[in-house]
Amino acid sequence: MATGAFAVMMLMKKYVPKLPGVLVVVAGATLISWATGFEQMGGKVVGMIPDGLPSIRMPGITAEWQSLTYTSGLISKVKTQY
Repeated sequence: MATGAFAVMMLMKKYVPKLPGVLVVVAGATLISWATGFEQMGGKVVGMIPDGLPSIRMPGITAEWQSLTYTSGLISKVKTQY
C-alpha cells in the first residue's frame, strides 16, 4: 500500500501538479482498504472512519482558553502603555 501510494503521489506531482496528490492518495487508499477488507486480512489501519458528518457547534471555553485570553489581554495592555 505504502509503495503504491508513494508512486501515485510522485506520478501526480510530475504529470498533474495542480491536483492535491496526497488527498487523492489518502482517499484512494481508504477506499481500497475498505473494498478489499485489508484489516480483516491482518493489515494495520489507523482507525475506523466515523459515519456521517461532524456536528457543527461552538467550541467550549476551557481553562486553557481562559488563561490565554487573560494573559493576552495583559500583554496587549502593557504593550499599549509604552
